[in-house]
Amino acid sequence: MCQTIDVSELGMQVSSELDLPVNTRLGRRLDTETSLYRLESEVRWAREDGQFCVGLLLDKESPDFISWTKMFQLDF
Repeated sequence: MCQTIDVSELGMQVSSELDLPVNTRLGRRLDTETSLYRLESEVRWAREDGQFCVGLLLDKESPDFISWTKMFQLDF
């Protein structure tokens, strides 16, 4: 279990009680009020700041990657 701190189209920062080494592959399930996203990711950086914080790069081959990226498209 982890807490999502920040998200972007291609990645996210999470906080965890686990020390996750760089290059670790993770499967993530994110539940929002309107959607469920199944995303694979890789730890790209890690630091300890009271808890362990890691930066995740999302895998473009994840089952819900396309629907995830649509959330970030702006309509003008």
